[in-house]
Amino acid sequence: MNSAGKGILTIRYVNGLEEKFEYDRFEDEYSIAAHIKEALRENQLLLELEDRLIVIPYQSILSLDISPPPAKLPATALRKVVPISA
Repeated sequence: MNSAGKGILTIRYVNGLEEKFEYDRFEDEYSIAAHIKEALRENQLLLELEDRLIVIPYQSILSLDISPPPAKLPATALRKVVPISA
């Protein structure tokens, strides 16, 4: 994987906990979008850390936040969305 800076992955769990991970961004932005799409087909998220592998079942995850977002996203992604308060 060629890096093009760092990205932040925030995982929010159904039990209310939240974890943040820093990762090397893909130089080819299409690669990260394709990687995310493929990963969503699996039943778990795999995170390789320096000293261990973390396996997180998707049923434990409420949401994933990827920052900054990849430039290329699947066609089903809503673009330029602005959050508002209820």
